[in-house]
Amino acid sequence: EYEVVVTAEDNDDGTMTVTSKITPVKADNGTEIENAEPVTGAAEFTNTYSVNETSIGGQALAVTKNLSGRSWFDSDEFTFTLAAGEDNGATQNAIDAGEVKLPAETEITISGSTEGHTATFDAITFTKAGTYTFKVTESGKIAGVTNDEDVDRTFVVSVVDNNDGTLTASIVAEQSENLVFNNTYKAEPVTLADVTVQKTLVDRNWAEGEEYTLTIVNTQKPDGVETAPMPVDDNGNVVDTITVGKPADGNVNTASFGKMT
Repeated sequence: EYEVVVTAEDNDDGTMTVTSKITPVKADNGTEIENAEPVTGAAEFTNTYSVNETSIGGQALAVTKNLSGRSWFDSDEFTFTLAAGEDNGATQNAIDAGEVKLPAETEITISGSTEGHTATFDAITFTKAGTYTFKVTESGKIAGVTNDEDVDRTFVVSVVDNNDGTLTASIVAEQSENLVFNNTYKAEPVTLADVTVQKTLVDRNWAEGEEYTLTIVNTQKPDGVETAPMPVDDNGNVVDTITVGKPADGNVNTASFGKMT
């Protein structure tokens, strides 16, 4: 605010001389200015444009976890972390400068008891227009479960200044990956070290050259299993038939089909 004093003097010759003195009395913030000196030239008024912050969250930042191969256990847990993405440090710099504010909790957990196996991050807040890149990273390992090959998912947010004091933030779909992670369960194989059989003769001794042939066959297997495992030798060759002959001593002899996985 300025005080303007205009003085008009009669020159007694049919003319007048007009002078003005412009003195600031209030600063831009409204505080009084004491003993201010008059300004030279015109009074200056400076207007400052600013915008209100905006945010994006809710379903836009929802993470879904799919598990195939078995049902979920309540103890199953996977953790997802929100951070600045790979954009030559631009988004991280904006976070450091306070232009972008990540939620207080940047980790969420999806467990067997999480409804719909979906969880959302709290909102990301923006105070400046621009394009920002973020990533969500999965962590956690469960026996027999293979995590999604793409453990890092990137999404891009565009923040637009509407030139009316407001900002609008939206996900740039064509530059963003979905936040659905697919994990697969498959039981770890177990090996039966040795499939051994025993042949016993009762009430008589073994004759020279006497031998018996034993064959192993599969009679039942679980639904969905095309081929049942069979014993193999050290070279990986299937062994489904073996011969048991006279033992070196006694009436009991044993033989092995090999290991089965």
